[in-house]
Amino acid sequence: MTQEAATSDIPRPPVDLPVLGTFAGYDVLGRLALGGMAEILLTRHANTDGDHRFMVVKRILPHFEQDNDFVQMFLDEARIGMQLRHPNICQFHQFGADEGSHFIVMEWINGVPLGRMIRKARKTGGVGIPIAIRVGVDVARALHYAHIANDEHGEPFNIVHRDVSPHNVMIAYTGTVKLLDFGIAKADHR
Repeated sequence: MTQEAATSDIPRPPVDLPVLGTFAGYDVLGRLALGGMAEILLTRHANTDGDHRFMVVKRILPHFEQDNDFVQMFLDEARIGMQLRHPNICQFHQFGADEGSHFIVMEWINGVPLGRMIRKARKTGGVGIPIAIRVGVDVARALHYAHIANDEHGEPFNIVHRDVSPHNVMIAYTGTVKLLDFGIAKADHR
């Protein structure tokens, strides 16, 4: 089976989704989640080839923009995320402020949260042992990388994630496991 055939059945958002607005140069296609402190938006961005690339934008809710401690924590998450390059960690591409809102642009992972996968699997006998091992090993690889990662000066970050849970692990339809949300991570030299 070719790679194209293997991935042809993977669900993807339609390219012609209506644009609800724009933010920071990205077409906003919808809200994926609304948390207590930020919203997660599905966006589309045209690259130089004219291809549309789906991205996720995490944007601080307006009432938290006045909280300097929260904004600093958000920016710390962005700075840490921008330097973590590992196949099992959600990749950060950009961060900044636009229209008075701080934001982070991350890769869009076409898949499901581990928690949802577990709930669905319970109905059919649970997650198989090989899958559970694969997910556990890939999350451990991501955490190990984060724990030993160095900054641009070679100094260790000494990152502790502090929120590893099924909610913060995505399983891509391609089988890739991704650790998300370093929002409350602790690093020694912030």
